[in-house]
Amino acid sequence: MAQVTVKARKVGDSVVMTLPTRILKATGFREGDSMVLETSGQGFLSVRKENDQVSRLQDLRLQLEVARAEYELKDIEGQYVGRMGDFDEATLYRLGVERSQANLSVKKLELEVFRISGEVGDAVMNGAH
Repeated sequence: MAQVTVKARKVGDSVVMTLPTRILKATGFREGDSMVLETSGQGFLSVRKENDQVSRLQDLRLQLEVARAEYELKDIEGQYVGRMGDFDEATLYRLGVERSQANLSVKKLELEVFRISGEVGDAVMNGAH
């Protein structure tokens, strides 16, 4: 394991650290690589190379999970309001529109997941990873 001490310095609105060549060689990092920085407490910073496709796919899958939950919530809300019977037509219409918008969000995210991963049908529809 390589270890060096470097100084953090201010450049514009950022703080930068120079990575010595031997650290770059040990990690396989190259100029222009995208990095993911993660903190794990005061004084600790982890740096890893970003895999754009995998990170984007993971992000989309999480967004899809949230969108499905929102759609499910709108569906339940619509069923509940429909059973109550004392809501006006405008309220029922609004809930229908919100449910359709939530469903559209799900479909758009499913399409993005398909474009990146090639997963189609049940794999995307059921959230398989």
